[in-house]
Amino acid sequence: MKNAKININQINFITVHDTSNKIYYKNEIYFIKIAFGSYAYVLFLSFTKSMIGNVLSTKGYV
Repeated sequence: MKNAKININQINFITVHDTSNKIYYKNEIYFIKIAFGSYAYVLFLSFTKSMIGNVLSTKGYV
């Protein structure tokens, strides 16, 4: 964010990598909280990979 010269309040949606694995899920949430602080609690998160599969989600088809 610093390199992109944007403020955290300019971000309102994150598509999380998500592998439907509890350990990875906890880590992703933990680092979102580290990066965004209390603002993390108002962000919208999407966990689409577990629903549509790896190929579709990484290629941006959906």
